[in-house]
Parts: sequence; structure tokens; C-alpha cells
Amino acid sequence: MNTLQTYITDTQRLLHDASFNFWTLQELTDYVNKARKLVAAVSGCTRQLRPLNIAAATTRVGATMSMDTMVVNRRVIDVMDIMLQYTSTTCYPLKYLSPDDAKRLGVWQYQTAGTPSHYTIIGRSVIILPYPAIAYANNDFDLALEPQDLVNVTDQDNDLAFPYTEPVGFYAAYLAKKKYQRDDQAQTFLADYKRRITEAIGTEFSRRLIGQ
Repeated sequence: MNTLQTYITDTQRLLHDASFNFWTLQELTDYVNKARKLVAAVSGCTRQLRPLNIAAATTRVGATMSMDTMVVNRRVIDVMDIMLQYTSTTCYPLKYLSPDDAKRLGVWQYQTAGTPSHYTIIGRSVIILPYPAIAYANNDFDLALEPQDLVNVTDQDNDLAFPYTEPVGFYAAYLAKKKYQRDDQAQTFLADYKRRITEAIGTEFSRRLIGQ
């Protein structure tokens, strides 16, 4: 498990600045945290299951859940899957549809409440379809969460794990070089970051349940 110091040291080695001659500890800390957030956003590697309630609704507004209020003190990057707790002993996955497919297939046009079978996402809003006729408690939401900032050099990164920790230093070094407008060197670090994040993503297969 990486600490902030691990990331700082990796970045300093790439920059050949072990003594903070050109970049301060606070600057490198900011660059590392920005890099961690980008890695999480691109890869969805910070997925967690969270039990969330779905309220009964009779309109699209009532069936809409904001990503900004799903998890206290954490920003939700994406909703990967939803497992509906249909009864105390039965659960099943809601199938994801893009907004266009939801409209094309008629799921969007349900005007009466019923048993949810799909969900779609517009911006930062998740819409449950059809509108749930009753409330459902403790449904498993598979969420990609934005990593929490590391503040102290001893702070452990509880969000990113190998191999997703590997691209962080390269993007942090890219940001550091951009500060001094060394675009040639910055682009080299950016290319290294892209290669390593692609390799990291290639080690996993993440999916949504797509259906009609």
C-alpha cells in the first residue's frame, strides 16, 4: 500500500529533484492528488459496494438519484451497477441503458410506477426505470469513488492499489514540468502516464450489465 511519501519519492526521482530544489512538498502533494483523481476517473479502479435506498416514485423527478448525495464526504465518479433488493431473500441487477437507448426502447416512456428493471445516467443524475412503485432498502450500488486526498506524508492510500498506483508519479511529473513550461519534457511524462494507465486498465475487465 502506497503512502504519500511513496508517491512523492517516485515523482522526485522522475524529476531528479530529491532535495525540493524546484518543487516544494506542497506542490508535489497537490500534483500527486490530482494524478490519483485522474487515474480513478479514467479507470474506475476505486469501485466499492454501498447499500443505498431507492425511494418510491411516480414521476421521473422522484425516480432520480443525485450522485452528489449518494455517499457522505465522497464524490461519486460513476455508477457501475445496481443490484435491486427486491425482497428480503431476492435481488437482481438493474440493466444499464444509455439515455438514447432508454428512449428508443420505450423504457423511458413508462408513465406509471412499476418494478424497476433498468437505470440510465444523465450528467450527475441516475434515473431508475420504470419509476419504482414501492421503496427498496439496502440496494447494492457499485460505485466508483473519487479518492480522498493524501495530506501527510505518512497517509496511506486506501483507494488506489497496484497496478493503478504506477501511473500516478508520471502524471504528477507531467504537471510539475508544466509549471515551468517545459512542454517537451512534460509531453514525455504524459506519454509515459498514458502507456502505464492503459497497461493497468488492461489487467482488468470491468463491465456493466447491458440489456434491453
